[in-house]
Amino acid sequence: MPTYRFEFHEALRTSAVRGIKLDDDETATAEAVQTAEEMLLDGVVDDLERVDWAIKIFNQSDEAHAVAVIRFSDVPVVKHKA
Repeated sequence: MPTYRFEFHEALRTSAVRGIKLDDDETATAEAVQTAEEMLLDGVVDDLERVDWAIKIFNQSDEAHAVAVIRFSDVPVVKHKA
């Protein structure tokens, strides 16, 4: 199972989460999109603007090339009914 690194680009700050084990690049991308959606919704609750943030996904076996870049501005936020 491949290991991924998610880099969170938050305005002028960058942080990374390493060691995320996922089945493949497609699954990693879907996980990043879901994470971005959750962070956008949390931002609404906390009154934080996060549309200029992004997540870069790297397969740790090839850290020179990003698998994908998820821009929060491109993520449709779906409000779930309770």
